[in-house]
Amino acid sequence: MFKNLNSVELALAFQPILLFDPSERFYPIAAEEWLDHLATDPWDGKTNKRGSAVMVVDRNTTSFGDIDVQAGSHYPTGDHLALSNIEPNGIGQEFTVGFNQDLFINVAGWDDALSPDNQGYTKGSLQYLDLLFRSVSSNINPIIPLDEPRPSPEFTLPRLSVPTIYAEVEWAGTYPRLDKERRDSVKDNKQLDFPPSIESDEPDKNNIMLDLDRYIAITYYMLYPAMEPALSSEDDEIHKREGQWEAITIFIKNIFDDLGMRKSRDGRQRMDFFYGNDVKECIDYFEPRFVVFSKGYTTGEDLDSPLAAEVRPLFNVNNPNLGVIRFGTNTVAFVGAGLHKNLFNIAGAVVIPGDSPPDPTLNSIGGAIMGAAGTGAGICLAFIASSIPPAVVVCLVVSGVVFLIGLVLFVLSWLLKDDPTITEVPLPSSTDVARRGGGQALPPGFPTLTSPGVAPVGKGLKAMIRVIDRFGFDPELPESSYPLPEPTSLENPIVEMPTWWNFSGRWGVRTVHRATSEWDSGTCRVDKYGRSRGYWNTYRLIKFISDPDRKSDNIRL
Repeated sequence: MFKNLNSVELALAFQPILLFDPSERFYPIAAEEWLDHLATDPWDGKTNKRGSAVMVVDRNTTSFGDIDVQAGSHYPTGDHLALSNIEPNGIGQEFTVGFNQDLFINVAGWDDALSPDNQGYTKGSLQYLDLLFRSVSSNINPIIPLDEPRPSPEFTLPRLSVPTIYAEVEWAGTYPRLDKERRDSVKDNKQLDFPPSIESDEPDKNNIMLDLDRYIAITYYMLYPAMEPALSSEDDEIHKREGQWEAITIFIKNIFDDLGMRKSRDGRQRMDFFYGNDVKECIDYFEPRFVVFSKGYTTGEDLDSPLAAEVRPLFNVNNPNLGVIRFGTNTVAFVGAGLHKNLFNIAGAVVIPGDSPPDPTLNSIGGAIMGAAGTGAGICLAFIASSIPPAVVVCLVVSGVVFLIGLVLFVLSWLLKDDPTITEVPLPSSTDVARRGGGQALPPGFPTLTSPGVAPVGKGLKAMIRVIDRFGFDPELPESSYPLPEPTSLENPIVEMPTWWNFSGRWGVRTVHRATSEWDSGTCRVDKYGRSRGYWNTYRLIKFISDPDRKSDNIRL
């Protein structure tokens, strides 16, 4: 039987490694804090109309007010949004949304809500969002001072100081079935919707693609408080947003042909991958086949087109353009500054894939360079590997252009074998490297560097990993309350189904679009048809497989 323990093991085993740009100031946060936030400046003619509040408005409206609030705070009226499905403030309740209306969560309000020329509500508040989650950003990168908005907002839940990642373990065959339900609904109601669908060359009689039925999709969701163009960006199509969902999906394939598995299904037709058995260590039953990185948003993208993502195989296809950096089962993602696009490589770096131990020479030099750089900015590595304690986050604090050299050498040290030894680069003459702040060594559990060498500047943090289980076989029901009594682990395999998980609105303010707008509306985790980033990542996988160029690479499901 496929149990909660199996979901937790898979989610922890395949968690990606996230490397953030040194100029980053917004990191993945707990959605519960986003909802629980209550701004204490009143909604009157002098403020930004901050929430958190669930609002429903007509899509052609040009101003927003108390009348649009369906749940939550419009201070001093209302209250904290509740993590329940109970009116009046439960986030999980069913909100009535008309065909030409938009449902969204307002957190930081609008910086131009008080525009004297009635041209307001075009932009959110990056400054407020930055201050609101300094507990996380300052903890990751100590150069960012710990601070908070004024006046101080209220929270009823404990505040975290570490990033949060939601790992949804789902049967990949769900997405084609969701797609058919959507197409049937659109056709029956004569509504317009995105033209693309998940298709197969050999659909069954119900026009449902079956190619993914042997796969589990593990999607790692990250909620960023805001999206903003990078300092170096010159793309006019990139707008700022409040509330940005990004995701990385790992597709793993069951390697056993079990007829009983295909016959045993739960209420949503999910297959029991361990039919007739209680499997405690299930990773060997699956082969990681593909990884899909979400790629941010362009203006209005979630309104009229599939969300962007990039696909790579997790097996050798002898195509250097499809390489993936991995530490064991953990895929490396370079997170673009501000936009939070997940990238497979860093500009100018040529990295050789592999699972080898670190090369001490490159490790020493990379660490020395980064240690000498000081605390100009931060770069964060979220690790889970067999030799490393689960959910460790390391922040390497570096500065300037030097960080690129140091980072590349440090990463290469993990990816190049220590045989033969690299001798082309001279070793540092001294290990007495200046450090202005930060820890003096790697966190406990990281391999000790061989002499001569120094550890990169940094400190250890435990990332909060939340496992969302979609299977219905284990009699132990998922948790819906928060906070959890203790973090999930293999010893304590807690899986969840939060009351907000299927909220189909935007997770940030809706903005009025004008010719000079620099902002776009918040993003959705899932839409009214059940299409999430996991769905769109699956859509991109099918398009990738269907590309004629993939035949020459011998890539198939």
